Amino acid sequence: MNGASSLLAPIAKRLAGKVALITGGASGIGESTARLFAEHGAKVIISDVQDELGFSVSQDKSINGAISYVHCDVTSECDVQNAVNTAVSKHGKLDIMFNTAGCTGQNKASILDHEQKDYKTVFDVNVLGSFLGAKHVAKVMIPVKRGTILFTASCVTESHGLASHSYTASKHANPAILNLSGEELVGRIEYEVLGHGCAGSGAKMLMAKQLLRPVCLEGCLVAKMVLAEIHGGMWGRDAPYSRLRWLQC
Repeated sequence: MNGASSLLAPIAKRLAGKVALITGGASGIGESTARLFAEHGAKVIISDVQDELGFSVSQDKSINGAISYVHCDVTSECDVQNAVNTAVSKHGKLDIMFNTAGCTGQNKASILDHEQKDYKTVFDVNVLGSFLGAKHVAKVMIPVKRGTILFTASCVTESHGLASHSYTASKHANPAILNLSGEELVGRIEYEVLGHGCAGSGAKMLMAKQLLRPVCLEGCLVAKMVLAEIHGGMWGRDAPYSRLRWLQC
């Protein structure tokens, strides 16, 4: 823990004064990112359907009230809109939107075993949820001509057979949404897809252990990548821009 703190010390408070909304923020990558953002000075609103976990994160005394929680089912447009409005009402603005809410569905190897209900659930959460998040936060960011919207993609789009058909297909959709809406938002706000995957190499595992206290190994790495991208991207340049960047852990 001391090693992690010493590594973070020279770059502390990268996000001071920024406000972030993270869907799926009660656990996993979302929680890891929320905690890291808070450590670097951001005010964070996490949204999730896991109310007990979400409130637990927000009430953690170690974050000094930097994280708050709002219930949000990302497949409900009313819930997503409410989460965005809550962030703006509470903090007066919204600088960062990270769509991390997702589900893997039933991990069945054969397409013959997949059920329509499971396929629809995965697409509603992974694709529709990200679409609604981008739609409603863009309404807030476009007028001020500044902000960062991020999607979570996956390495399953590059290496087949790692996950179910429905999950793999859903993760191919996020870059497509970005490409379409990104054309509209070029020069108006920053727009990215971040890919994530299993950290399998010894070097990556060692790096993760050195960086910060992990909620999970993968979440730790992705959270660091997100922070680095935001700090070196929107907040490190004079003008907003649009880009598509594919990052693999």
